[in-house]
Amino acid sequence: MYWVVKAMDAIDAMIAATNNLIAENPSKISIHRTEYIEDENGGRKKVEITLPPFSGRLVPSAAKPQMVRDEAGGLVRASWTLIAPPEADIRVGSDVEDTFIVNGQTFKVVGVIYRKWHDQAYAIHAEAEVML
Repeated sequence: MYWVVKAMDAIDAMIAATNNLIAENPSKISIHRTEYIEDENGGRKKVEITLPPFSGRLVPSAAKPQMVRDEAGGLVRASWTLIAPPEADIRVGSDVEDTFIVNGQTFKVVGVIYRKWHDQAYAIHAEAEVML
């Protein structure tokens, strides 16, 4: 019983710390989700929705942008981390594409990490790239 109470105190403290970190420089995040679901003909159809907004914080993932080359030449693609509360709905996968806009730039979610302590989430860190 004592351990359970202490564990709840710790997770509450981690959630509070995440909320404080977001509050230092918050952005309103509205995830636009494009999902591909199977249709009745054995194919896939595209469904697009915009989820309710939440407060998050966008921070650079690296001090130096990553250089990505394609057939058109060199492109610089900066990597960012979106710090979000644990209840945020952010997904990544072959059947879903989540995007959001901050300060006029569109970002695509390329990875999602659920930060947990004893199987309880206290934050979400979503890796995002600027869409060119």
